Amino acid sequence: MGHLCDWNITIMTFVDSSLNYLPVKLKRAISHVDCDTIKWFKTDGNYTTIYLNDSSSLVSRVSLKDLEDKLPSRQFVRIHKSFIVNRNYITKRRATKVTLGDTALTIGRAHQKQVYAFFDRLKSESKEAGS
Repeated sequence: MGHLCDWNITIMTFVDSSLNYLPVKLKRAISHVDCDTIKWFKTDGNYTTIYLNDSSSLVSRVSLKDLEDKLPSRQFVRIHKSFIVNRNYITKRRATKVTLGDTALTIGRAHQKQVYAFFDRLKSESKEAGS
């Protein structure tokens, strides 16, 4: 997948939540990116960069809103107008930041309640599963 990082891709209109992959259109072919390999997304104008766990990245012309609506909601959370993160890669969480390895991302004020509710829900679900 490291070769994909230089190419512009288009996110297809769905995510297969049962298979947990994100279909992306790469030139004339469709590639399936395993959602478990996606660390986070960052938008910059009309383009979104998808950061993967192998340190490569993909660039797409898709909005974070479209991604947010299609990604597995138990795995990904929007933390800022410019960022969506995969909770499985969060190594540290503070009141206004999350850290994914060496990358610290700010939790936007407009998204703080949503982010706190997301982690509270996960915490209560894990307590119920442990009971």
